[in-house]
Amino acid sequence: MRNPDKWQPPEPDDSQSSRRAALIGLLVVLVLLGGGLLLSRILANESRFEDCSISGRANCANQGAE
Repeated sequence: MRNPDKWQPPEPDDSQSSRRAALIGLLVVLVLLGGGLLLSRILANESRFEDCSISGRANCANQGAE
């Protein structure tokens, strides 16, 4: 049915496009969350390595593997 009033939003159809868009949005959020967790882990390891090397220790390479 056509919407006779042009100022009203169109009636939502029950197509798969809205579900597909929601799933794509969820996937993007999950990828960003995973990337953020990975980045924070890498930066934490680098921070531990820098703290170790600044303190004058010689075996700092083993600190990042913990």
